[in-house]
Amino acid sequence: MSVTDISVLVQRLQNASLGTAAPNQATIVMAGCFIFAWSNYERLCLKGLGEILENNKKKTYQQCIEAFIGTTVQPNSDFSSFEKAYGHFRDRYAEGLGVTMHFGPMVGQDEAAAKAIKSVFISQPGATTEKLRALLLIAYRLRGNLVHGNKWTTGLSDQYENLHQATQVLLGVVEQFSPVSAEIKKSI
Repeated sequence: MSVTDISVLVQRLQNASLGTAAPNQATIVMAGCFIFAWSNYERLCLKGLGEILENNKKKTYQQCIEAFIGTTVQPNSDFSSFEKAYGHFRDRYAEGLGVTMHFGPMVGQDEAAAKAIKSVFISQPGATTEKLRALLLIAYRLRGNLVHGNKWTTGLSDQYENLHQATQVLLGVVEQFSPVSAEIKKSI
């Protein structure tokens, strides 16, 4: 695929943004990076997704994220590589003891994620597990909004930094906590 091919696809995607502010090329490219990072994170870290549980229900993304955090991340694990993303999302979604106008569209009808994310940003815990859980739930919600189109109702034009920070979180989790993190560190 040539640069011309990519430019044509980007232009077509921008033209297809009927009724919303068209995303710029950087946002479209970052959305692709985010989806690729999510796919890699899901493959390496979210074990058992879709498995049938005892109650005949499928294991959800939230349950897999919870299991990953609970079995892999220690409360005192190094959080330094996630601080920038944490600050970005806290500033975007939390305000005092409440939430900003951006919070509702991000969480949608997912009350469990909304409660978990809000409680972390309001209480400001020190534990890496709590903060990383909130960041992964935000990445999960951004993924759902991007893949299922919810962001298109308000446009993707202001999503570049969200997608960039979420991509950094997903890559950081894979590099620091995935089963293959030791191999990744050797290659960096």
